[in-house]
Amino acid sequence: MSDLAGLLRRLEDAKGELLSSLDGLGPEEFGWQRDSRSIRRAVEETVDRFNLYFSRYLARALGLPPPPCIVPAQLGSAREAAIAVQIAHRRLGNLLHDLRPEDLSRTVTIEGEGTVGLAALLERAVEQYRRCRDEVLTLRRAREEASGSP
Repeated sequence: MSDLAGLLRRLEDAKGELLSSLDGLGPEEFGWQRDSRSIRRAVEETVDRFNLYFSRYLARALGLPPPPCIVPAQLGSAREAAIAVQIAHRRLGNLLHDLRPEDLSRTVTIEGEGTVGLAALLERAVEQYRRCRDEVLTLRRAREEASGSP
């Protein structure tokens, strides 16, 4: 299996893990806050990161136009959050559609960071999903503890 196939599989798996962490989430839990953090905000930030950062820089690295008409996420429910994650992932996936293993060596200049390789950019996307999943699970546990639920 090529590095590209493994990277794409990890990206898909990480997205699936994030979506699984949102399963069964009620409206109160979705908006509940601890230390000014909520599941809603964590997922909105992740969707924005995929739409406004990863997709934009991936398109630039591949010499493609940026995805059109992207606005910051404003999610009203866990269901909406799951759909937004899937849409952002599909948007990124459309850019990855014709990616070849040799494309992983391409680079892109990111403001404030310098030159970043395409493989590193995609690894960051995997990590973004994982960080969001971890925050969702942490907030779910914190809410359970705060409410006295088992």
